[in-house]
Amino acid sequence: MKLNGKGWDMQSETTPTPIQRAAELLARLRREIGNAMVGQTEVIEQVIVALVASGHVLVEGVPGLGKTLLVRALAQALSLGYSRVQFTPDMMPSDITGHAVMDPSTREIRVVRGPVFTNLLLADEINRAPAKTQSALLEVMQEQQVTLEGQTHTLPRPFIVLATQNPIETEGTYPLPEAQLDRFLLKTQIGYPTSEEEVAVVIRTTTNQPGDQLPLDNVKPCLDERAILAIQQIAARQRVDEQVVDYALTRQAWTAASPTLTRRLPDAFAIGMKCPVLLQLQAGVGHDWSGTLYDYVDPTLDTQGLPLEFTIPGGRLLEIEYAVQPSKRGDVTFRPADLHVRSRFGLCELLERLGDTMTRRVFPDFAQVGRYAWLAGDQRLQELGIKTYQRRGEGTDFKQLSEYRIGDPLRHIDWKATLRIGKPIIREFQDERDQCVMLLVDSGRRMRADEGSLRAGGAFFDHVLNAVMLLSYVALRHGDEVGAMTFGAPPGEERAVAPRKGIDALNHLMGKLYDIQPTPTHSDYISAATALMRRQHKRALVIIVTNFRDEDSTELASAVRLLRTRHLVLLASLRERIVGELVSRALTHNSDAVDVASAHLYEQSRRDAFNRLAAHDALMVDAEPEQLGVELVNRYQAVKKAGLI
Repeated sequence: MKLNGKGWDMQSETTPTPIQRAAELLARLRREIGNAMVGQTEVIEQVIVALVASGHVLVEGVPGLGKTLLVRALAQALSLGYSRVQFTPDMMPSDITGHAVMDPSTREIRVVRGPVFTNLLLADEINRAPAKTQSALLEVMQEQQVTLEGQTHTLPRPFIVLATQNPIETEGTYPLPEAQLDRFLLKTQIGYPTSEEEVAVVIRTTTNQPGDQLPLDNVKPCLDERAILAIQQIAARQRVDEQVVDYALTRQAWTAASPTLTRRLPDAFAIGMKCPVLLQLQAGVGHDWSGTLYDYVDPTLDTQGLPLEFTIPGGRLLEIEYAVQPSKRGDVTFRPADLHVRSRFGLCELLERLGDTMTRRVFPDFAQVGRYAWLAGDQRLQELGIKTYQRRGEGTDFKQLSEYRIGDPLRHIDWKATLRIGKPIIREFQDERDQCVMLLVDSGRRMRADEGSLRAGGAFFDHVLNAVMLLSYVALRHGDEVGAMTFGAPPGEERAVAPRKGIDALNHLMGKLYDIQPTPTHSDYISAATALMRRQHKRALVIIVTNFRDEDSTELASAVRLLRTRHLVLLASLRERIVGELVSRALTHNSDAVDVASAHLYEQSRRDAFNRLAAHDALMVDAEPEQLGVELVNRYQAVKKAGLI
């Protein structure tokens, strides 16, 4: 306690501890160097750390970023001896350490000391000299002594080497050998200054400062040789906790092992379909590594099996896997995985990040297309609910001549071929090819319905794209060309795909439509029909896919009439399954009567409006979302068989 003008001050005076005093001196040293250097705070901090730890520093950076200024400012603030060696390809080791010469006057060997006999040595552009010259610093940096003519000469203390090197891709550089790199305590990168720092550099070097001098006038000495040695002794006496030792050894071993992570993904995903993801972990020869892996997957992917426990055998490959299930179409991203690696002694964990960023597309469920192709090859399409037609001799395009079989129509007999061969020959026909199918897909607010399917991809629009994919595949296999347009999106966000032929057109079509999401926008049927009429001049089978309501009947009827002036129109509407379930629900409570009556009213209104449209055009499909694809394929094949296009 001490007495002041207001009474007793209860705060006792304390004497700074040696560590506090050392921290104050180092903070002052940092400020003094900052008076000459603009920015580069991290580099300055690391150089001071190396000074306290009695280590050497390797600074890498292109010329002109202040590496020499940093060392000069440090030397001036420390009141230490300073030497600079500019390394060149023709430099000899004796140019650094010194050499022995014969004194003519005394005829005795005299040792001429080199620039290493100092406290602070700047080895400028050390990688411009060959390895022979660089090796002159091995003994100097390790043992802080020089051997000349069999005599050992001790260097002054403290002694620190600050070496600079240009990037290895710079012309005229030599890579530092491992033995040389091992002598440095740390390596730091000196980068380009920011725009604000560049302005500060220009102002500092052009204000009362000759252009050929370094800005060192404001750097004042704050530490001497004795203070630096005392600070190094304080640092040397500090106890290192076991966890820090464990972390340091684990970090060094993990870095030396050069671990890698490779993620094996399919080329694309299908919405709602579970797919495995294979991870390959490998580390260099050494001990085993154990830990927990958290892979970063897109939030729209449901995962099973994460996090993963792993043990990487030293020098061998480990394969582990988990499963993902997409819940939304579009692009998904996999980012580098987080690994919690257990330390060598189990006292801590390393948080590492391995792997690459990868992007994949989530398409509609193409499993239905694959099943169709498989069953079609085995003549078992009835399992999908798709009707098949006897095609021998049908259609309008000539295909080939073949022998008559019982049941073939007599009108197809080719009498000339029959007389020439001597047995009945008929003409076979096939469905007309090179026709066009245009899909007009509603992506407006009506298509945002979702009946809460437990399976991902159960929304109405997901089923619509599944049906579009199946129908497109079937039409392309029949030799027709397929195109698509969307409507019901904000202006400028509609998609249009020109009709194309060939099975590759399916990939092109899905590449344009896979990431479409329904919007809250009202669907303008007349504008969509007008846009399609302007775009599609050739007669086509136009399939309108929408979620029909009774209030849409007037506008939709006008759009259909406009399209029918040139095209054959098929209207496909989605029917909510939940409405049918409500209609058939038993009345167990009084509140059920309102729900069931509302469902009946809604269903009756929708059926009446649908019947009014069907009275003018019989090409209509009303199906639940899951059955839409099968119903469209059946109606398309019926249209082809009847030759209506």
